[in-house]
Formats: sequence, structure tokens, C-alpha cells
Amino acid sequence: MRERNKKMVPIPFPSPFVRSFDGSLPLQEKFVPTKIQIKRQAQTDLMIKKMLGSKGDDETKPHTIDHSFIAEEASSLAELAYLAALLKFLPGVVNPVIVGNDARKFELTLQSSIDSLAIHKVLRESILMCALAEAFGAEYNGWGSSIVKADAT
Repeated sequence: MRERNKKMVPIPFPSPFVRSFDGSLPLQEKFVPTKIQIKRQAQTDLMIKKMLGSKGDDETKPHTIDHSFIAEEASSLAELAYLAALLKFLPGVVNPVIVGNDARKFELTLQSSIDSLAIHKVLRESILMCALAEAFGAEYNGWGSSIVKADAT
């Protein structure tokens, strides 16, 4: 009988249910935003929605959302973009940027389409983006959308 190799290959998206062959500790950490991060993101999402509304945005209309990420490694963002494409987000191009005191980093913008800017829909996407950023060693830099006006009747 052939012995199995105990070394596991990392999975692209960590799962809390994956265990080593002997059933011990999980192989990878669980990547989820903390309660504080979720509350902060909800406050930010509400602030962005309020700003868009003050400029005449109709939140009941379909919107295209741009999600922005920053990372020190381009490969991290490339992996993030690949997984995001599997989740039906439109991937962007990883571009070099200079942040702050001439720190060279990389930026990625993903796009999604949602049928309205209802807070539960926006927050669901932004929390997912926070989890992806955490999993791939990036920083979720937030989201934005163009203003969509109500139809004149």
C-alpha cells in the first residue's frame, strides 16, 4: 500500500472545514472581516450612499460599482482578480501606483452591476471585498459609483 504525502497543497480560497490528514488543526486561517471592520464598512457604505443621494442619485436604479484594492505585491491582486472573475465580477488590470511617501504599490479595480444601491446589496458586496482583500494580503480601498438620475417623467 502506498503512503500518502502529509503535505497539503494550499487551496485558493481558505475554508474553515479543511483539515490535515490526521484531523488536527485547520490547514489555513479563516479569512473573515472582524465585527469592527464590518461596522466600519457599513458606516462608510451609508456615508457614500448619502453623498450620492445628495447629488441626485436614484438608488432604486441599476448601478455599476467600482471596487478598489491596494497591495504591495502585484501577484496578490492578480490572484484576487482571478477569483473575483469566478464570482462574476469584471476584473480590471493591476497597475503600479505611488501611495503616500513614494511607496510603490499596486492597484486593482473590479466592477460589479447591482440592480439598486439598497444598503443590504452594497454592504453584502463590500463585506465580500473586505474578505477577499484579507485573504489575498491586500487592502480594500472602498467602492464608488457614478450618479444615476431618476427618469424624467
